[in-house]
Amino acid sequence: MTKRIPQIVTRIRKDIDFIFYEINPKKDGYFGAFCANLSQDNCSSKILTAVEDARGEASSLDLLITTPLHFGVIAMSYGVPCIAYSGVEKTRLLYKRINRSSFFWGIGDIHKLLFLFLFPGAIQKIIRDGSEAINPVIVENAMQHYTRLSRSLEGVLGASSRSVHHLQ
Repeated sequence: MTKRIPQIVTRIRKDIDFIFYEINPKKDGYFGAFCANLSQDNCSSKILTAVEDARGEASSLDLLITTPLHFGVIAMSYGVPCIAYSGVEKTRLLYKRINRSSFFWGIGDIHKLLFLFLFPGAIQKIIRDGSEAINPVIVENAMQHYTRLSRSLEGVLGASSRSVHHLQ
């Protein structure tokens, strides 16, 4: 059912541009599980493996719905409202720590995802509520996490911060 929601909402909501990101493409380049029917005019996909590309994309969004934690952290560090859908425990704990628990939706919250796209004004409300929830403490916590991630990657890859290219 979860895979069907993007297929449905991309057809219904022609007024929204949907971008499906993949940060962990398979070796054959296959795009991930939530990719909707990309033949729709309002859909596109991008593979992001470079941190700089991810930062540029995240900073340009109005709203991000993500499962992986790190892309969401990057988006939050730019003040972009971010819904963590079906995330893991570390994501739930981070959202709780930064007082954004209402933006962590479990797999059982599929109805919230449907309501977000089907009820007029729901997206604008989430964007408004998410933007109001963004404060310097959230941005600082997100940037600390992002900085720690970058330093970890430097250590693993033996690279300077400018040459760290892969998201985890």
